[in-house]
Amino acid sequence: MMPPEGGTVTEMPRFCKGKAAEAFDDKTGRVTTNKARKESDGRYRVFGQSITPANDVQVFHCKFNPNGKFLSVKTDNR
Repeated sequence: MMPPEGGTVTEMPRFCKGKAAEAFDDKTGRVTTNKARKESDGRYRVFGQSITPANDVQVFHCKFNPNGKFLSVKTDNR
């Protein structure tokens, strides 16, 4: 089981996927994430997308602090 704060860099995409599915009330499993990327300030960001029930694409990102603690999941409005 993964630590509640987010875990290691390799665990971040899976953790983000779960947080996004929870935030978007996705029960279909149509959420995908990319690898974690380190930002210039030391934080990590994971980009992903979810397919809505109306078959629209919802783009989002998760943020983690430099120690791997989950900070947020936010949609990327276009």
